[in-house]
Amino acid sequence: GLGLSDKKRRLSTYIRDRAGLDMGAFRSAGYGLPSFSSAWKTARAECQGKLYDLGAPLRAKVMFALGCTAKSKMTWDPDMCNCLRNRLVDLIDLVWDDLTL
Repeated sequence: GLGLSDKKRRLSTYIRDRAGLDMGAFRSAGYGLPSFSSAWKTARAECQGKLYDLGAPLRAKVMFALGCTAKSKMTWDPDMCNCLRNRLVDLIDLVWDDLTL
């Protein structure tokens, strides 16, 4: 049969091929660097910054969707008078502005 190192290599190759992993991207992000070396720390800081920057647009979309959902759920009653509906929408907008800043 196959030795352990051959099994590891084959499994690694299989997973990489099936997942379409770009190992160059992993290496440029610090994968394989000795933990807590200066290069590793630099790569980690860069990745954290990129992750935060990437997350901002998605976070904004989610917060917008939550605000719209809150408005529609709080004003769904067709018998609600318009003055109350308008006040609720204004209140949600006011609170939502504070939440998203």
